[in-house]
Amino acid sequence: MVEFYTKDATQFIVTSEKIYRNGEVVIQGNIHIHHLILNEPAWIDVQQGDNKPPIFLKLDKVSAVLPSQEFFNGVRCHRNAYQVSFYVHKTEGWVMKKEVLSAVNDMHVRQILKAKHGRDIRSVSSELLQSKTELSITN
Repeated sequence: MVEFYTKDATQFIVTSEKIYRNGEVVIQGNIHIHHLILNEPAWIDVQQGDNKPPIFLKLDKVSAVLPSQEFFNGVRCHRNAYQVSFYVHKTEGWVMKKEVLSAVNDMHVRQILKAKHGRDIRSVSSELLQSKTELSITN
């Protein structure tokens, strides 16, 4: 069972056979969570029989989920700390920035940067700082 909330405070509980929204069953079938990461839309696959095509549900951005219940590409994942260097375009030109981010992998680092800074970023490099440990990250 996985529980999470979306940006409008809607509670979802997902089991292997049902999806509940605010306590009510909204769909049944063979349920597979494909993507469930904090601050990103959730993607869930539902198969309702061999003769029906799968249903792909895209839900609103996730506003609350336990780190142990996050999924990336269909697999439970854990976050690592990454030291990230990049250039961001400001009014005074290109400015180098450094941040520590909590992400699943390098691709996820880039997704987070695009969400935070838009498309005006260049030359992203990231270095894994910590793996498989509790992270304490402040901004």
